Amino acid sequence: MAASWRTVVLRGAAALAVLALPAVVVVGGERVAPWVPVAQPALSVAVDAPATDLVCPSPVRLATQSTATPDGAIDPQFDPAPVASLATLTALSSADGTSAAAAQVRTLGSAEALAALPGGRVASVVTGPPPPVAALVHADGGRDRHVMIAGSVVTQTSAGDLRGLVASTCRPAAGETWLVGGSTAVESSARLVLQNPGTTPATVTITVWGATGPVDLAAAPDLLVAPGAERSVLLEGLAVEQPRIVVRVTSTGGTVSAYLQDSALVGLVPAGVSDVVSGREPTRRQVVAGVGVAGGDGDRAVLRLLAPGADDGTARVSVLGADGSTVLPGAEALALVAGDVLDVPLGGLPEGTYTLVVDADVPVVAGAMVARGAGLAAAAGTVTAPLDRAWVASAPSGAGALLALPGLPGWSLNLALPADEGVGPARVSIQALGPDGAVLGSATRMLAPGRSIVVPAAEVVPADAVTAGLVVRSDGAAQVAWAVVLEVPDPLGDLVAVLGPVAVPTARSSVGVRLD
Repeated sequence: MAASWRTVVLRGAAALAVLALPAVVVVGGERVAPWVPVAQPALSVAVDAPATDLVCPSPVRLATQSTATPDGAIDPQFDPAPVASLATLTALSSADGTSAAAAQVRTLGSAEALAALPGGRVASVVTGPPPPVAALVHADGGRDRHVMIAGSVVTQTSAGDLRGLVASTCRPAAGETWLVGGSTAVESSARLVLQNPGTTPATVTITVWGATGPVDLAAAPDLLVAPGAERSVLLEGLAVEQPRIVVRVTSTGGTVSAYLQDSALVGLVPAGVSDVVSGREPTRRQVVAGVGVAGGDGDRAVLRLLAPGADDGTARVSVLGADGSTVLPGAEALALVAGDVLDVPLGGLPEGTYTLVVDADVPVVAGAMVARGAGLAAAAGTVTAPLDRAWVASAPSGAGALLALPGLPGWSLNLALPADEGVGPARVSIQALGPDGAVLGSATRMLAPGRSIVVPAAEVVPADAVTAGLVVRSDGAAQVAWAVVLEVPDPLGDLVAVLGPVAVPTARSSVGVRLD
């Protein structure tokens, strides 16, 4: 048996040796060179781009109110919502930011169009009240020029527990979402909203970090979100009395869109409402643009940080302003404890709008909260005048070029160029679009590395013009960070919100195919 086995091995080895020899061809009794395969260049084959969907947030609602069963009759003296909220959905579509492109606004779970964006000038624009449930901005795939779409939902409420200005961009669904902001402390509510725009069920897992590390949830962290459906959960019932939180949402079986509706009271005084939208995944550099600080020690503005990994680290926070970059006082070397959510006060900065750059030696997530109101300087627990606040998400520089605006006159654009080795000044072009998709006005700014500037609406569009969108582009390799700060004057204290561009995944128009 052993001799037979050796024979098989030797014969097999001989056969492999023969196969390994270069092929020799004999033509007319003469040997010619062996044939050697030649690598062929890849062929470029055009492919249709897939359809794109951006999921828009639902209108704000009280923590005790559901879509199916709104609150019943309440004594008007104690009504937490004495006035109706005014909500506006704005959607834009454009082909490369130069001409309009067709798109649709749909309701979550429906393929029928609520409104069409047929085409026209620089962009197609639709504006109006959002549906009671989430809306989608949808663009079909194809081989035409790349279609850029954008959407936003803005809700303004002048009184009651939900008093404030809430502005959120419509965003693509994802398998992982990081939400940096919110609280489940007493008198606060963090309503997590999950939206599944797909056709298959999605299993969602919720992870929450607090001031002292990962939070043990009071119930199972897994939820099932049906296709084409929206589901919400109050985190104060899962992660009890956490003064500051960061939430990670992951999904399997399908992608979901997720955001937090964060609201607070100080006694019976409304202390602001805002949507916490998805920020950049953990990385060693985070950029947060559009951080408007009112100034003074009573300002409640904060920068929130979390190192979600297993290692402690150190972070350095740079503040980019019109005069250049400075280190945030006291944040030259911030100690990061793995898993602990840290709030860094920003109230010591002079009044102005800044871009914050966080450089850490471990991956971190970041977000910022800004506040406005007549009672801003009051000590906690003694506030008698209402406040408003807005959470600002981090985003990679160069995240997007198109942004939908709600038509409010009080907007300003914050532009920043984080300093990187070898990056020179950037020329930034700004186009403001009207409700008809035409250009209302334009401006150009030169931006030096390490600087952040503010461009008021009055420097781009005529006074009292209704702006439906912005197209912001920079030349060369410079990656500009930007965001729009919205402010509405109010006798009881100004209202504030911040909108940032969204990085929409771009599909390739062709793929390489090689025949081996």
